[in-house]
Amino acid sequence: MSLPYVKNLWKQAWPNILTQVFQLSLNLVDAVFVAKISLAAVSAVGICTTILGTIATVAFSVSNSTCAFVAQSTGGKNLLKNDEPLENRDDQIRLVAVQGLILTTVLGLLGGLAIICFAHEMVSYFSVDAQTSAEASTYIRIVGGCSIVTWLMQTMGAILRGVQDSTSVFQAGWRMNLIHLPLDYLFIFPLHQGVRGAAWATVLATTFGAVYTWRKMLIKAFSYVGFSMKVNWTLQKKIISQSLPNAVSLLAGWAVANTFNYAMLKLGSEDAFAANRIAWQIKNAIDVAWVVGFSSALNPLVAEQYGMKNYKNSLRYCNWAIKVMVGACGFLLTLELLTGKWIIQIFTHNSHIAHMSYWMLMMLVIMDSIWGIYMCAKQSLNGVTYNKWLILTDLISSICFCMGVWIAINNQWNYQSLYFVEMGYWLILCIFAILRFYGRGWIPKDKDSAVGS
Repeated sequence: MSLPYVKNLWKQAWPNILTQVFQLSLNLVDAVFVAKISLAAVSAVGICTTILGTIATVAFSVSNSTCAFVAQSTGGKNLLKNDEPLENRDDQIRLVAVQGLILTTVLGLLGGLAIICFAHEMVSYFSVDAQTSAEASTYIRIVGGCSIVTWLMQTMGAILRGVQDSTSVFQAGWRMNLIHLPLDYLFIFPLHQGVRGAAWATVLATTFGAVYTWRKMLIKAFSYVGFSMKVNWTLQKKIISQSLPNAVSLLAGWAVANTFNYAMLKLGSEDAFAANRIAWQIKNAIDVAWVVGFSSALNPLVAEQYGMKNYKNSLRYCNWAIKVMVGACGFLLTLELLTGKWIIQIFTHNSHIAHMSYWMLMMLVIMDSIWGIYMCAKQSLNGVTYNKWLILTDLISSICFCMGVWIAINNQWNYQSLYFVEMGYWLILCIFAILRFYGRGWIPKDKDSAVGS
């Protein structure tokens, strides 16, 4: 019984995982190129990445919701008239896809305009020196001003995943990255454009990726009909109502991460902060691609079964995803226990920093295991478009985290206490997500009794 679920999960997951691996690798190489310009350039790009990532949470939420509604349409759920059978699945898939693209276009234009107009004010928040501020403002105006390209590519990729074609998304990603690297080198070194060149290389490579994804989306979802931009306010309302709580949830996670960094600077020495960054880089290279890539496969699979009103299978997909996640994270933890010290020596030969970094790495990998289970439950909830209690549970978790950090700072506890506080935060989030999904509030009451465990 388990084979079809695991097989389908893996079929959807492996392109997502490889896409994440290629993206993380590209970011590393990109950072090396930028580091050749100046230290100010490294800081500038880092600041811009933080700002753009924060703003993009809204667009990411829209793409996630679009993916779920496309997959539900594939399963046969009538999104316009809930009590009536769906007459033409392909028409509704196209209608949902168009609504997601329209909403993303509006957000991309407004977001790009806001970034261009207020770039300096956004960068000033980080209190950096004049050179770094100038470099960051230049970079963010170019890349952020063209946010519509990145966001549209993201939504088109979500539409393809919704019709269970994650392979095309992977193909677009690796081709985009393959073009990005020589463009980076060309603009930064032979053309001597510095940070401005790095920004234009990013925009041009992303544009290529967006065009490729657009072509694949047209073939997959609009193969026999023309593309028509027609607004459906009912579907727009559904996508927005599903996206807003998820955007708030992502912003809360961003705030927690920044609070952790602030507290680390307060309680830890410079050595502790350096050790923390080393540990983060190592675990991100291994864990993030797996957790994000694998869990994102759940959204369309669970959504399709939900559209078919096969609620038992929606539960089973989540069950098996959590089992696979636990097993894989256990393997990763063992791997990093055995190789962590050796990997850390690549970054530093300072024994004190290496010792701290090894302890931090183990804690981060354990937390990523909890995060992985949470992501499986959350993506399943996204698939059934159930966001009830989402903002409240995130608010409770964030308040508990901030209280823990406040107590740690006021009592001058050491940096290790922050890791236990953050672990508590992820445990609370994970428990809430599991309770919300397995509480079955998303199953119609007249169907719940018919669904087994």
